[in-house]
Amino acid sequence: MDDLKKVVEHLRGLVALVKRHPKLTMIGYFLEMALVEAEEELARHGYRVTNPSPQKH
Repeated sequence: MDDLKKVVEHLRGLVALVKRHPKLTMIGYFLEMALVEAEEELARHGYRVTNPSPQKH
């Protein structure tokens, strides 16, 4: 689970970085989807996710 926590942290950083560049919008969308999935996986294993990403529709 520690690896998954690291993945979540890195995805958050990448999403923040990509949001600054308009040409990377599609990549940002996919990174956000991956982030939501990783946060949901953490939650399923009983970890509390601080500042979760908006849920997918």
